[in-house]
Amino acid sequence: MTHQKMAHHTINIDVNPEDFDESGKIIADRVFRFFQDTSESHVNELGISPDELIKRNYIWVLTKMRIRYTGEMKAGEKYICTTYLVRHKRASFKRDYYINYASDGAVPEKAVVIGASQWCVMNYKTRKLEKTDTVFSVPEDGVDMIEGIFPKIHGENPQHVMDHTVGADDLDKNDHCNNIRYIALSEEATGRNVDKALYVNFAKETRFGEKISIYTEEREDGTYVEGRIADGTIVYQLIIC
Repeated sequence: MTHQKMAHHTINIDVNPEDFDESGKIIADRVFRFFQDTSESHVNELGISPDELIKRNYIWVLTKMRIRYTGEMKAGEKYICTTYLVRHKRASFKRDYYINYASDGAVPEKAVVIGASQWCVMNYKTRKLEKTDTVFSVPEDGVDMIEGIFPKIHGENPQHVMDHTVGADDLDKNDHCNNIRYIALSEEATGRNVDKALYVNFAKETRFGEKISIYTEEREDGTYVEGRIADGTIVYQLIIC
């Protein structure tokens, strides 16, 4: 078995007609879900699933995500999604993704959507970050699907658009609001879907009953969105391009 086959993990993904907007473009929060399902399948295979980590008082924390459309997804086609760990640093690691038509196979050069994410491992009890290589050791590929550092995201004067109270259906396995919901709320607040790319920074988790206020701002590089809780703390920031 080659190093790449060990490092790369591919699954079939179910893409349904409701995953596309009125113009026929794939909806961004669905892509995020495909990435999430693929990475969950990968860590399950590696024996470092959320259920396994929590036994050792650790949890996964997603801090940054980039999605870029490099082709066109169409309703009625079959797709596969691949993920792999690119590299790790002291307290974080980079995980990349790519989606292909199933007929093309898991070939990065033929991907129709690519993504990059940054993760860390947190001690559930102390809320402190842990060194990744003390928690697990897995194969790494070292090749970036999206090169460069994750961009900083800041708003100038975003305006309040809507509020959302975190409900039971919003929660993930750690009883935090699932990051997918922030993407969906931003799509709702702006009334737009991703055309080319999405950049997201996640700053703070939210829990059941917390109110998230959504602010937006139009910029030259796209639509800026941020979510805040009652004390003004920013939960997430993103740009829809």
